[in-house]
Amino acid sequence: NLTKGITCSKTFNITIPNKTSPGNYYINLTANWTNPDNSKGTNETSINVTVASNPLINVSETNLTGSVPDGTEKTLGNFTVFSAGNDALQNVNFNCYSGTVCQNFTVEFIPTSILSLAAGSNQSVIVNITVPLSYPAGDYNGTVNISAANDNYKNLTLEVNVPVNRTWGMQPEYCEKPQTP
Repeated sequence: NLTKGITCSKTFNITIPNKTSPGNYYINLTANWTNPDNSKGTNETSINVTVASNPLINVSETNLTGSVPDGTEKTLGNFTVFSAGNDALQNVNFNCYSGTVCQNFTVEFIPTSILSLAAGSNQSVIVNITVPLSYPAGDYNGTVNISAANDNYKNLTLEVNVPVNRTWGMQPEYCEKPQTP
């Protein structure tokens, strides 16, 4: 019940669901009321709501661990890149930048990069490691940066065990017994 010259206002919240595509959305509002003389009053208005682009990179794993003998190439494992925001991730790159694994081993990513990853999608990435022949046995680490051009980055730790090489070689490869006449 309002008297002449008094205004009424109502506050409300608008919730935008996750993964709503970027763009302009219009909300139509209608207010109805009864005047003191029992006549009906109405007002209609539209509110523009702009949903901004919000790409968001997520990586399912924080580390990959495995054993790779010296002188071999082996798949260490894989990780999954998720496009968790409301817009596609662009130019997702992988860079092994720190640690013995990155500096002394060969690290290969398949695919080598992701050009575009639609919102709500994911892509698995295989990590292959090559350890040089005769590399000392031990446990070695490396850090991979996974970044998108239109979002931030995530890091992934590579943990590689190089087992003791118990193989041996013989030279010459054959022996002959000398014969006397």
